[in-house]
Amino acid sequence: MDTRVDPCEDFYQFTCGNWAATRLVAEDSPSSWFSERTKHLQQWIVDILQMNSSSTDPKPVKQARTFYRSCTDTDTLDELGLEPMFEVLDKVGLPRSLPNATTASSLALGHTLAAIQRILNSDVLVQLSTHLDPTTNRTILLVSPSFSYSSLPEVVTSEEPHSRLTGNQLFKLRLAYISEVLREISPVSNNTGLVTIALRLLFTDAHFKTDIRRSETEDPPLVTTYRGLQDTMDNARNSTSSSLRLDWAEYLSTLMKGINVSLNIDSPVAVQSPAYMEALARRLSNSKPQTIQRFVWWKVVESMAPHTTTTMRRIRDTFIEALFGVSTRITRSKRCGKITKSFFNYAISYVLATQNNLEETTKKVQGMLMDITSAFSGLVHSLDWMDPDTKAATLGKAAAIRRYIGYPEWLFKPDELDKLYSNVTVAKDKYLWNMLGIKGKEVTEVLSQLGNSPPNQTDFRWDSDPLEVNAYYSRTINAISIPAGILQMPFYFLGLEALNYGAIGSILGHELTHGFDIEGKDYDKTGERISWWNSKITNIYNRKAECFVDQYSRFSFGNTDELRVNGTLTLAENIADNGGIREAIHGYRLYTSRHGPEPYLPGLQHYSHEQLLFLAFAHVWCEATTPQHEVLSLSDSHSPNKFRVLGSLSNSPEFASIWNCRPGSRMNPTDKCILW
Repeated sequence: MDTRVDPCEDFYQFTCGNWAATRLVAEDSPSSWFSERTKHLQQWIVDILQMNSSSTDPKPVKQARTFYRSCTDTDTLDELGLEPMFEVLDKVGLPRSLPNATTASSLALGHTLAAIQRILNSDVLVQLSTHLDPTTNRTILLVSPSFSYSSLPEVVTSEEPHSRLTGNQLFKLRLAYISEVLREISPVSNNTGLVTIALRLLFTDAHFKTDIRRSETEDPPLVTTYRGLQDTMDNARNSTSSSLRLDWAEYLSTLMKGINVSLNIDSPVAVQSPAYMEALARRLSNSKPQTIQRFVWWKVVESMAPHTTTTMRRIRDTFIEALFGVSTRITRSKRCGKITKSFFNYAISYVLATQNNLEETTKKVQGMLMDITSAFSGLVHSLDWMDPDTKAATLGKAAAIRRYIGYPEWLFKPDELDKLYSNVTVAKDKYLWNMLGIKGKEVTEVLSQLGNSPPNQTDFRWDSDPLEVNAYYSRTINAISIPAGILQMPFYFLGLEALNYGAIGSILGHELTHGFDIEGKDYDKTGERISWWNSKITNIYNRKAECFVDQYSRFSFGNTDELRVNGTLTLAENIADNGGIREAIHGYRLYTSRHGPEPYLPGLQHYSHEQLLFLAFAHVWCEATTPQHEVLSLSDSHSPNKFRVLGSLSNSPEFASIWNCRPGSRMNPTDKCILW
């Protein structure tokens, strides 16, 4: 705190003024409680993974440790060299070295793309996901545009990297990176030839991106059959050119091999962009098979190379550092901890859950969320701009919100954990194959559900990673998720409920209010995008929302428009922030009405409990930044932390009253923006 500052003029500086003096700002991200507690949790994960397993540990926990050791054993990785990657290329029907005209003559594109999907869970040229067929209420595949997507973990370590390179700089950097990787795989004396090949790969990549941009559409998917899709693509081809085509019968044969689901050329499929599929067919027919095979080959190699040798990792790290202008070099143990968590998050969560016994904690947070929800209901009842019918619908949606706090309940049952990781095989010297085995299992599980009705939403297991220091609201299932990772100081366990309600309580309110922000309001209590607002109330809502747009657009790090907050971009999050802190203070009053007043905080007895609540709220958003971080933060859908505090508290009548701020002061303006 910087108590020299008047809290009624700048409450953020009053609460966080000395934060930066005690923190080191990393070049890749600002220092905040979220980043600090994430690093703390990451170190705990490494410590857990480095422990020896006991006979009582569930099998998936033991597998997680074996996976981690296969990742950290760089000596074995270097000894194996590129052979694991070559084995994958064999499996998907691609050559071990750079493709040429001879290898391309036998390219079975449908088989290769489907094999890449099954083995790597990667989308190349086309993207697969699931879709509910409205005519049958059954799950079918959705085919969408994709030039490339790899499901293997990236080596970027910063939370939200941004590249500030120009297009020409980025092009040259990519060219050098591809050339260096190619040189490592196919050593040649002719470096000019490799650069030429890299140049052609970049042009091919750009062509597919152009096809995607030109065919972008917000139209709903077209439900047809694979035969209908095949006809559409075949009719778009230039028949006088290359014979290369995507054979969907061949694709399905490889994709569904070993899966007990009947899927054939006459089965239904949803197509997100028929125009892209036509463009893809033309691109294939007008390209040399060698060009396409090299492009597909490169996308597979690019995803796997960083997970092989020290040299390949160095090449990738150097590229990422040049791309984002920050160092990505961290210890191998930390990197492998992150990667292991991405594959075994529930196994590691089980250890955290059993070690810390958070059952009592989750019950308390559930109770807090009930107070927050009741506070929201009280605020809705007091609104003078909403009619009774809309109020009833609003209260009904709030009451229907699902709550996922801490961990899924089944996590405490080792047998359920075993089921989740059934058929997963992990070996100490098979790092790349360990990853691919898990990815392949994920694909198999999704494909096995085709033709079934979607699972009942009450069977929903979890909507987030329990080990994340974050919180979420899902519009489509009307659910709040508060992962166990955020249930730590300074978000919770602060001793006084006044502090807990100000910290985690305001976050609970933030997520609840997302159900009624500028986007969430368009979804009903079941998650369906159905408007339940009449035009009159909608117009009033929009006028009130515009107040937030204007207010936050006046916030700036300087006096230039380039450093100004985008009030439209941040609108949904600003509405959630404002509602969250109001619900927190009213929720705390409900708590004290049942339990009576709390003891005072030693050393800070001169602050009332409700003043402490606002201090805890602002404290959560303290951060140390640099001018570069401030510029980058303006492109986020959240307002910069400083303005999250100043904006929401200056709109709060409760804050102004509790801190005795005179009307017209910076934290108590006369033109407040209030929705909820």
